[in-house]
Amino acid sequence: VEYDDQRPRGRIPPQDLEAEKSVLGALLLDPNESQEVLSSMKPDDFYRPAHAKVFEAVVSLFEKNEPVDEVTVAAELQKQ
Repeated sequence: VEYDDQRPRGRIPPQDLEAEKSVLGALLLDPNESQEVLSSMKPDDFYRPAHAKVFEAVVSLFEKNEPVDEVTVAAELQKQ
């Protein structure tokens, strides 16, 4: 039996946009308590590109030891 490891064309990969929103919301509420999430996830884990960009902004702020909240994340996104 041969297996084709390429994704079938026209199929949408598994996704859960509500779960993505929940992860981002938790990061905004308390990024210091979410360090494990920040270190174990990467932007490619998000299906929606906008969610990946928000995640990148949160990580960037966290790595610079800057506050992470709606205002600072929005400002970081404007820089990109």
